[in-house]
Amino acid sequence: MDMYENVWDAIEPPDQAEHMKARANVMFAVTERIRALGLSPADAAERLGVKRSRIYELNAGKINLFSLDKLIDFAAELGIHVEVTITAVA
Repeated sequence: MDMYENVWDAIEPPDQAEHMKARANVMFAVTERIRALGLSPADAAERLGVKRSRIYELNAGKINLFSLDKLIDFAAELGIHVEVTITAVA
């Protein structure tokens, strides 16, 4: 039985797995920041310039509905600095 560090490695090709991990990490940071700021879905939607339904999708973890670019835009708007770490894989 193969062991994987995370679910994306198990279900996605390597290039897609890396992309999904990045999106998942930023999505988690964004949703946590919205909670920490005490923003209602309506307030979060207004601040991020999206419809309230997008906030519900974000909170529901519907990762396939959000591009990495859009998630980084959300993060920046919420005062989150996103850094990319690049490491070679053996």
